[in-house]
Parts: sequence; C-alpha cells; structure tokens
Amino acid sequence: MAHEGDVIDVRLRHDGAAIVAALQSHRARARGATLRLRAIIQRMFRLDEDLSPFWRICAKTPRLRWVATLGAGRLLRSPSIFEDQLKILLTTNCTWTNTRTMSRALVEALGKRGPTGRRAFPTAAACARKPAEWWRERVRVGYRAPGCVDLSRRGRRDDSRLDPGAHTSAVEIAVLRRALQERPGFGPYAAGQALRLLGRYDDLALDAAVRSHLSHGRSDAAIRSAYAPFGAFAGLALWMDFSRAWLDHPRVPSVVSGGRV
Repeated sequence: MAHEGDVIDVRLRHDGAAIVAALQSHRARARGATLRLRAIIQRMFRLDEDLSPFWRICAKTPRLRWVATLGAGRLLRSPSIFEDQLKILLTTNCTWTNTRTMSRALVEALGKRGPTGRRAFPTAAACARKPAEWWRERVRVGYRAPGCVDLSRRGRRDDSRLDPGAHTSAVEIAVLRRALQERPGFGPYAAGQALRLLGRYDDLALDAAVRSHLSHGRSDAAIRSAYAPFGAFAGLALWMDFSRAWLDHPRVPSVVSGGRV
C-alpha cells in the first residue's frame, strides 16, 4: 500500500485470535507511522465494527445462519476512501474482466514499486495530475474519465468528509447518498456500494449482476420487500446471499436452504 510517500509491502497471517502483519518499506518508519498503518489495516478489515446486531438477525434466518456461525459480513475495504470509490467507478457498466483491466492499467502507469517489486495502487495526488484525456487513452476508462478526475482531485478531503461517524441520522445519510449520486459517473448503484463500504448497509445497490442472481424474474420493488426485514442491514444481507457461492467453507451451504430469497 502507498503511505506518506512510501510504498509498504504488507503480509498478513492469522495467528489464533490475532492478525499478524509483517511490514516492509524502503525507509525506516517512526512509531507514529507504524501506528497509523495499524489503523489502516484495522479499517481495511473492519476489525472495530460491531456486527452483532446483524448476526442476531441472520441467526433467525435459515439461509443466513452460516453468516452468524462464522461471524461473516466484514466487507474488505481499501486503505483509503479514494481508492474504494475509484474502484467502484471502474465497476460501473462493464464486466469484471474490464474492471480488472482498467485497474491493472492504472497501477502499471502510476503505482510506485514497493520493496518486493510489486506496485501499489496510486495515490490520489498522483492521479490528480492526469487530465481526462490521459484516463481515456492510457487507462481506457471511457465515459468514466471525468469521474476519475473528480475523485482524484477530491483526494484526502473525502477521507474526513465521508467519515461514516459524521453521518448517523437517516436525514444525514440521505443527504450523503444524494451527494454521492451527483458525482460524475456515480448513479444509484455506485452510491449504494460506496455507502456499503462506509458502513451504511440499508442501500441494496442493485445492478445487473445482482438482479440476475437474486431476482428470479421479480421486480426491484419485490427484491426490496424481501430484504426489508433486515432494516439497516438490508444491503449486507443481500451481499451475503449474492457472494455465498464464492465461499469455499464446510459451514457455508452450497445450496441455499429454506427456498429462494
């Protein structure tokens, strides 16, 4: 990951009840920098997030009992809000293969190398120096170019302005959702995904892939009705249903029990 002008290679391993991080960098780090890196890793894995209310609901829902059993639901985030949002923008109106191609091109063009030779995702400052034409020609982002420029120029401001702790009431979250949708390239899906990564799970962030997997020919209204019992965790419950097939774990059922969603 890129951090304060340096690139840190991070290797994580699970050691019983703890996550152990081995860090490599080009230069020595002060204790304060190491503590900030620890906070970033905690943010990425959402280690300080209390999901017990969500797990209690899942425990009462046959098809999602595995979520409560495993303590699942902590969605992996990037080191920064900027990186999260830019990656979301690169998922809009395209296949996952195209998303990966654009992300790889950006990292190869602007990402600095770490001690192991691997490139980090570029910083907002590095991205902000590039005009829309560069994004179209070098990264092949197409119509997303103005959005890439906009997000890059916002940079670190978003890390404080979009702090989920600063938006707690339903009204504040609604205002935040509208503000996100006003950004170039961001529609209801992208705004919903951004909110989900900010720890606000009421938005379902429906897109073509989710609709195809979960709708069974039903309308968006019917999907919303199906997840309404999960309240503030509706979007997280939907994501558990959607992503379950990706998991290879003996306690995760290969076939959803209790019928369709």
